[in-house]
Amino acid sequence: MPTGLGFEVDKLSRNHTEAYIRDYLRPIAEALGPLYGTALRYVMLDSWEAGMQNWTDDMLAEFQRRRGYDARPFLPVLEKIAVLVEGGATVLGRKPIASPSLAGYPDVDAKIGALATALWGDLDGISRTRRTAGKGQVIWGLPLADVLASMQIAKDVEYSRTLDMDVHWIHRRTATADIYFVVNGSDRAADIDVRFRVTGKTPELWSPDTGERRPAAYKSADSLTTVPLTLSPYGSVLVVFQQRAADAESLRQDDFVTTRTILAGPWDVSFPANSGAPEKIQLAQLQSWTAHADSGVRYFSGTAAYVKTIDALADWFRGDTQVILDLGEVRDIAEVFVNGKAAGTGWKPPYLFDITRLLKPGANDCRIEVTNQWTNRLLGDHRAKAGQRVLAGSDGIRFFGPLPPVQESGLLGPVALISRPAN
Repeated sequence: MPTGLGFEVDKLSRNHTEAYIRDYLRPIAEALGPLYGTALRYVMLDSWEAGMQNWTDDMLAEFQRRRGYDARPFLPVLEKIAVLVEGGATVLGRKPIASPSLAGYPDVDAKIGALATALWGDLDGISRTRRTAGKGQVIWGLPLADVLASMQIAKDVEYSRTLDMDVHWIHRRTATADIYFVVNGSDRAADIDVRFRVTGKTPELWSPDTGERRPAAYKSADSLTTVPLTLSPYGSVLVVFQQRAADAESLRQDDFVTTRTILAGPWDVSFPANSGAPEKIQLAQLQSWTAHADSGVRYFSGTAAYVKTIDALADWFRGDTQVILDLGEVRDIAEVFVNGKAAGTGWKPPYLFDITRLLKPGANDCRIEVTNQWTNRLLGDHRAKAGQRVLAGSDGIRFFGPLPPVQESGLLGPVALISRPAN
């Protein structure tokens, strides 16, 4: 279902999340009976509220267990700030006036007041905004960008952007590496140049879902390193600076990607029995199932198989080259088999499959199994007359709010074979 209403779940709690998934799926399991676990192959629970949660029932106990002290009193934090400023740190923020906790009340407020006065002094955030303390300084009331500029500190991350681009990032530093996690927060692919405040190290791109590591193109200048990134819709990548750079510039990896062939139509597509769709259809070109004239195809939900023969040329096979099957756009999950052997499963863009070891010169059998959402079949049965519905017990189907539109489904492509240097 594309939308839903009801109580939210505490996603920071393992027990609550497990209960949520179990109870959410129970009505589906009861409705499907013996089909549950066989016909229903994938379930996606999608909840954007996870990014806004910042508390859970066990937060204080977990903090105590992991950090070794109680998070409720404010005093240990302020004492640490004082040590940092004394050692040369710059602290930006308003002067605290009391503890946010009642632990140690009222004595703790007097201690915090004394510490705050020692650090912030007579700053008021309006006419008096900057004060030296020890080897460091405390600032209140000035914009962060102005403070960093006055200290001649470049932005940690900058990137080229369009008006509707939404990119997020976080930076972690270890003893040997700088690690940036970069996320595309929009439903559009993004080709951006990202400038990191790192120099003298070679960047690598690490895939969070597959663990694949590959060298990145880059250019270093003025203590900064610029890396071109291609992010799929809602995609992410780890940019890791670890190895010492021998050169100030490396070529863009895309310069070495070669498109070998585009797999055009016709495509033979088969559907499972008792799904409402015909056993087989042939598509002159790839399109969404929802655009097909047959209502059984239009409202189909489940897994359909696309079959194609790939003619591979002998010069595609070199020891230093990977052959990649690029499915283009898929709605929603794709499993690829080449010559009867599994090449992997893709559940998000980009739908790229390394088929180097499965492919052989000459003719190759390629089977692409695509699974879509359950929404379309539910809509089809909701609109069908009695006796024409596909799902058993679908007479009482209800939707939250207005009826959703049918969801684009199937292999949309374009499908291509590309080659690129092996990592």
